[in-house]
Amino acid sequence: MLPPKNGLIGKNITRFIHPDNQHYLFECINFCLERGENTPTTREKLLRLDGSEFVADVSGKILMHEKKISMKLVFQDVSEAKRSTEALENSEDLFRQVWENSRDGMRLVNTDGIILRANNAYCEMMGKSEDEIVGKLYTSVYGVQEQPELFTKFRQRITTRSIVTYYEKKLHLWDGRVLWLELSNSYVDNTDKNNPFLLSIIRDITPRKTSEEQLLHRLEQIQIIAYLSEAVNSVKNLEEIYDVALHALKKSIKADMSSILLFDSEGVMQFVDSVGLSKEYQLHAAGHSPWKQSQQNVYPLLVSDVTNEPSLTELLPALQQEGIHALGFIPLVYQDRLIGKFMVYFKERHEFTDDEIQLSLTIARHVAYAIGQKQSKLALQKSESNFLKSYELLKSILESPKGMIIFSLDTEYNYLAYTKSHKTTMKNIWGKEIKIGMNMLDLIADTSVRAKAKINYDKALRGEQLLFIEELDNETNTRTFWENRYSPIITENNSIIGLTVFVSDVTERKTAEEQIRNALREKEALLKEIHHRVKNNMQIISSLLHLQAQFVPDKQLAEALVESQNRVKSMSLVHEQLYQTDMFYSVNIGEYMRQLSARLLGSIGKIQQGVLFEFLNDEQPVFVNLDTAIPLGLIVNELVTNSLKYAFSDRSHGKITISIHKIADTEYELSVQDDGIGIPDWLDITKAETLGLQIVQTLSEQLGGTFSHPASTEGSHFVVSFIPR
Repeated sequence: MLPPKNGLIGKNITRFIHPDNQHYLFECINFCLERGENTPTTREKLLRLDGSEFVADVSGKILMHEKKISMKLVFQDVSEAKRSTEALENSEDLFRQVWENSRDGMRLVNTDGIILRANNAYCEMMGKSEDEIVGKLYTSVYGVQEQPELFTKFRQRITTRSIVTYYEKKLHLWDGRVLWLELSNSYVDNTDKNNPFLLSIIRDITPRKTSEEQLLHRLEQIQIIAYLSEAVNSVKNLEEIYDVALHALKKSIKADMSSILLFDSEGVMQFVDSVGLSKEYQLHAAGHSPWKQSQQNVYPLLVSDVTNEPSLTELLPALQQEGIHALGFIPLVYQDRLIGKFMVYFKERHEFTDDEIQLSLTIARHVAYAIGQKQSKLALQKSESNFLKSYELLKSILESPKGMIIFSLDTEYNYLAYTKSHKTTMKNIWGKEIKIGMNMLDLIADTSVRAKAKINYDKALRGEQLLFIEELDNETNTRTFWENRYSPIITENNSIIGLTVFVSDVTERKTAEEQIRNALREKEALLKEIHHRVKNNMQIISSLLHLQAQFVPDKQLAEALVESQNRVKSMSLVHEQLYQTDMFYSVNIGEYMRQLSARLLGSIGKIQQGVLFEFLNDEQPVFVNLDTAIPLGLIVNELVTNSLKYAFSDRSHGKITISIHKIADTEYELSVQDDGIGIPDWLDITKAETLGLQIVQTLSEQLGGTFSHPASTEGSHFVVSFIPR
């Protein structure tokens, strides 16, 4: 018995609980407090204040006070119950013999689920001693996660006095082991008729169940292989093969996910189907393979833990994101050629068994054969389809062109195909009926014609493309023109298997070309005459301006007339270049600048003063049309005239540099620079009132460009950007 109430107040409850029982009891109390449930009654060893031990039934009841949960513990001395049990034991010697010597586990449980007795076989089966079992809830020997459900079902059966007399169940034990148990239950009366004991006889049937599972699994594997073998040979397309194979592999080795990857035309592994994999993972893993396509004698790569496999380092983040911890690469080999791989994935670490490996390889062989056969069949069907299309296309090509003769020969000059027009021509010229397979050279009676034909055929058979036009007289002695095109027939592997000759009547085309050339010559002569007359007219204007300048007493007016004369000359020079070079539509702008500068130098009279010109152009000459050449000529005329008149007033020598460079795809830059005295800083060329600079500004805008005056350390520098037309 516990001491009086005043002897307990202020004492810690742990003082009265035996150390062997404290951990379990408090774990049970905390568990029930968290759930707000009363504790089951358990039999525990307690301590009195004097340290002596006694056994009592302990139960806890939940109390609520101001929304706070507490528990009232009730301790009941079970000495009398224990004595009753001992009496029962003494009266059941025979039962005890059976109890102790039974190879099956036996336990006796009261209506609260407390184990009253357990035999040695039961203790060994559960991995605990009798002291660790007796007095505890019968669920304490099972896994923590299974205990609540087991105890709930127990209470339901006790309450209704129902019982499952016999059943088999797979249970997790407290130490992590998993056992298949066969349980036989029956109620045993005791002195309290309302609370009988529950006797359970428990047999470990794990070995039997394991054997049964292995046999069933093996039977299932055989059925899967048989089904797979039949299915892959009856499906109509590759997609069905993939689906059947993936589910068979996933089911047979209990994988969480599976996939099939095949090499594409570039030799890269690509997903063709999968089960359970995300699209994101497939994007990351596509192209990954432990083998090259050309590799021989490949073997499965089985990874029980992806974090320990060096070849998966780059793929590891994607694997972890997908929740994959183990995987297997199973090669798909068809006719000693690696065509792809099977993949199986596990969400937990997985050790592959020999049985799984052999089964995977067996499935892979069936699937690889089915895929290879289907691919070969599809390739054959595609080849046949392409052949039929090519044949129909060739037939339509051979028969459709009017006025064209077409025939094809093999490498021995035998006919492969020909048009009706060629057959008619051969009949008319050589009087021979031709057929497929006949040798064409044998049909040509004229030895010189035969030798010439053979030379051309041999060139085509060496891979040359021949194209030439022959001029012949027909039966009415009228000139006709025939275009001959010889083309080798080359296969996909670059083998020459023959040649095709296309002969077409191009008389109308040649006649039209001759007419066009005659018309062009007439127009060119007319343009040449026009440019010549324009140039002459401008020379007359220039001469008139020159004469007028000589008779004008006003010096400034005379200079203005000379400048106008130079402008006319710059335009005249364009037309002179056009008719002298027979280029009636474009002007070599670099050459034009040289000639124009030389004439300006002479007209202003600076030759004796030692002024030199330097021309800097790109390697490729720049050609522009008349609408661009004339404005550019006038711009250069104004800028060079300005330099010759003002830049060298302090000395008798100098240099003027003219350059044209390409600065963009369609844009060019004209630069005129001298080493003279330069332009005053206060002068704004965009607002200059002189006619020359106004002309330059206007013409630059007309060309769609800009006129600028970059800063220069010596002399003056002008730049015009423009887009040639």
